[in-house]
Amino acid sequence: MSFYKSFISERCEGESISSWMFRLQCSARRHPYVGEVESCRGRSIASSRQDPILSVETLSQTEANSTETNLLQDYDQGLTPAMAQAFAERNHIPVSLLTPLCVDKPFDDLYGHAKHPKGAPWVGTAIIPLHHRCSYCYQCVEEGVKATGLPVVQSCWRHVLMPFCSRHQTLLYDVSGKLSLNEDFPAAVFKFHWNRTFAVTRIDEHTRSDITRLRGAIRVQQRLIDLWDGTSDDFQRSANLGFVLTLFRMVLQPTYEWAYSKKEMFNKGGQPSVLGFYSAFYKLPLRATAVARARALFLVGLILGWIDEDEAKAPEFWDAFAPNCASVIWAHLPYHGPLRSWVRRELDLYKLGIFSRESLRDTLFGW
Repeated sequence: MSFYKSFISERCEGESISSWMFRLQCSARRHPYVGEVESCRGRSIASSRQDPILSVETLSQTEANSTETNLLQDYDQGLTPAMAQAFAERNHIPVSLLTPLCVDKPFDDLYGHAKHPKGAPWVGTAIIPLHHRCSYCYQCVEEGVKATGLPVVQSCWRHVLMPFCSRHQTLLYDVSGKLSLNEDFPAAVFKFHWNRTFAVTRIDEHTRSDITRLRGAIRVQQRLIDLWDGTSDDFQRSANLGFVLTLFRMVLQPTYEWAYSKKEMFNKGGQPSVLGFYSAFYKLPLRATAVARARALFLVGLILGWIDEDEAKAPEFWDAFAPNCASVIWAHLPYHGPLRSWVRRELDLYKLGIFSRESLRDTLFGW
């Protein structure tokens, strides 16, 4: 137990439960990751791509990379006492370390019930399911390695309305969906990034080419965070979340694909044609990449009037058809079909405080 105390630090601020459990498991089993880290402590991983603390070769040789979790065992939402006991026994660590994380119904937060205030309308989940988690901030991962010796994954990366790292003000990357269920997801992210796949390079290129809109989108994200942090009323917070999520879901439906460049719309969850309307309305945003969610957040900012329309004008020739005003977004809301009526119903359901249909910019006449 002395090795555990000397090597694995306490859970980092904002760290997901599954990330911390992975580090506990590494220390308890004297995992190959640990030996690699101990031999390279104090070295900078930012200085040289060819000389990282955790080498790609070491990560490739570990058996944990092939290990997958059960779809329902989303440790990030909390643990049952039985889950904590089983994990502690398997890894020979005191169960008391995990007891504070135990809840009676660990999956309720994921589906929007656990903290749902009484009488408030159901908003659906804003948390990306475990089998679709892909986003990460490499700077945070790198800082985790420096602080703890192992990669650290943040819980906030799974919030659908947070495509940017709030700490570093950068657009999140996305790993392959095949890695989502890996128990060693933190290390898999590290390995994926250092391999410099085409996906990583493409996001770097997109960030440079669309910097103006991304700056607008990150302001929208920060404004939402400030709004929720400044609201102590759970009912109002839930209603405000539902209102913004409705607009966010609307602009990520197939009818608005024209508003995104091809570089953004690489969806990681299958074709929308196989989903019914109501299923697609709630599920497509959870399957979208961070790049697509950032563009959607920008469009929501236009609708809410939080982004000036001059800022929305596209200087990039490849993105000339992107909407630069809210009226264009509303004009493409189909007159026939369920989307228009459903969005109106949802917005009326969640109107409270500063959010209402009347407060939106350039809404449809007579809508």
